Amino acid sequence: MQTVQVTIEPPIAWVYLNRPEKLNALNEQVLDELKSALAELERNNDVRVIVITGNGKAFSAGADITQFTQLNGYTAWKLARKGRQV
Repeated sequence: MQTVQVTIEPPIAWVYLNRPEKLNALNEQVLDELKSALAELERNNDVRVIVITGNGKAFSAGADITQFTQLNGYTAWKLARKGRQV
């Protein structure tokens, strides 16, 4: 994973959003990696707490709006749905 990093210190798992140059703005890659990391941690019986934080000076700026110009109605709906699922 490039945009999400995970460190486990039982019983705590630390999940780091790792796009500090973009203030950890959420794009499709971040959402995919975050969903995958959380699913993996959910299966880990040693993890009781998950802390989500951001590398750099910000937790997250929210959605990466630079990606929006490449979306049509359907792909925008899919991206919004993916964000809600995470």
